[in-house]
Amino acid sequence: MKNKDEPVAEANFTYWVQDTHSMRRNAFDENKVHALFDHRHKASALLIAGLRALEQDLPEPDRLFHDPVAKAVAGNHGMLLAKRFCIEAPQIQPVVAARTKHLDDLLGAFHCGHPCQVVSIGAGLDSRIYRVELPKGSKVFDLDLPIMFHRRREVLASLPIPCNVKRIEVPIDLREHDVSDAIADTVWFVPAAPTLVIWEGGSMYFDADDNRRIRSSVAKLIQNPKSRFWMDYVHSSVVDGTSEFPVVQRFMQAMRSLGEPFITGFADISHDFAKCGLTVEETVPSSVYLNTPDPVFEVYRFCVAKAANV
Repeated sequence: MKNKDEPVAEANFTYWVQDTHSMRRNAFDENKVHALFDHRHKASALLIAGLRALEQDLPEPDRLFHDPVAKAVAGNHGMLLAKRFCIEAPQIQPVVAARTKHLDDLLGAFHCGHPCQVVSIGAGLDSRIYRVELPKGSKVFDLDLPIMFHRRREVLASLPIPCNVKRIEVPIDLREHDVSDAIADTVWFVPAAPTLVIWEGGSMYFDADDNRRIRSSVAKLIQNPKSRFWMDYVHSSVVDGTSEFPVVQRFMQAMRSLGEPFITGFADISHDFAKCGLTVEETVPSSVYLNTPDPVFEVYRFCVAKAANV
């Protein structure tokens, strides 16, 4: 370490590594979960909360959304992570802001003043119920690992849940358990009710088989004609390295160096969804809210789908 150009301290560090797949063992068991996996999973949720909080630092007319609890949820750790990520991958904050805006708007239009069900896959430290007022009688099903719910209770303990909403925790390991089965086990879910299923910031971190299995399970949950599924995704060229834009390749390299590599993208989202019993109604780039020519925002997109058989 140096103070300006003058050496003030010297030390040796020893590092060890372990592949992330092996760290996932026992992820569903709070008593056996690997400490490093626990830390990484919670840090990722704090990061996203911090990125939402950074939007609140913009002048009010320039914000894509207003999140009154984002900074409290992120805490010092989340804010530090967010600022660090923005140095390495400056597009990450506008991307999160754009997807937050698109999904908040969709949810507001979806309920139209009537009670509904919202299923959030990989809920993390999501604070959408503090941004979008849901009608009385609505239910929110948050799906995540037990370790995440423990952290969520700690973070949100001082923030009362809006009285209009019944929130149900659904412990799940998405790589091991079926989404529709886990929801059905709660007894609170009404299959015939209008339901918005959200998979935010997840598809790019699961392989093709897991993606297909999760989407097929979601199709079983949205059997009401009004029900919809929202998912964000990246184009396959982002993941396989065939993008012609150097800035996209630099963004992917930054994500890998920060420990958040994308492993799955989609070249033809409608074709892939059709295999899972879903019909795509809309797909839009994140640039829809961002006044910038940066190609990263064109290949990061939002998709809205319905069940094909309804």
